[in-house]
Amino acid sequence: MNPLLKLAGTIIDKVIFAYCVYKSKIINKLMGGGKRFIGYPYNICGAENIIAEEPMSIGPNSTIYTTRAKIIIKKHFMSGPNLTIITGDHRYMVGYFIDEIKDEDKLPENDQDVIIEEDVWCGANVTIMKGVTIGRGSIVAAGSVVTKSCPPYSIIGGVPAKVLKQKFSPSEIVEHERILYGK
Repeated sequence: MNPLLKLAGTIIDKVIFAYCVYKSKIINKLMGGGKRFIGYPYNICGAENIIAEEPMSIGPNSTIYTTRAKIIIKKHFMSGPNLTIITGDHRYMVGYFIDEIKDEDKLPENDQDVIIEEDVWCGANVTIMKGVTIGRGSIVAAGSVVTKSCPPYSIIGGVPAKVLKQKFSPSEIVEHERILYGK
């Protein structure tokens, strides 16, 4: 390979890496700084509606749309790449084409908060829809579409996601809670 092309490729790689770090720092600052990380590239609409405790980490290529409702992410959350969280949907009305319905026509139930409790892990390519609460200590399998809330310490998966099993036995949950939360 031509040494000049190799050098140019190395320089471009370093510039792209620096840009990715810069963009990640910008979104971190918007969410309050500290140990909050969203990998670049990301697509976020409504960053002001995201409440994220630290530490938390969201993989690259994630999409978060939260224009009216809140996304509340508690401590020790992490996800793989391509996480999608959407807190709203479109209203449909008789006598109107979908693209004719304006934002002010939306009903309160068209936008609902998403709450992700502490110690949750979402695999790659997970989609979380409006109104969902993911219980503390849960695991969401890669490729899942979460349309309903799940209890703490659940392992959920599928399209739509459902509870597959509990992460711990009841006695293990008690021990886990005692060690981590002093309960």
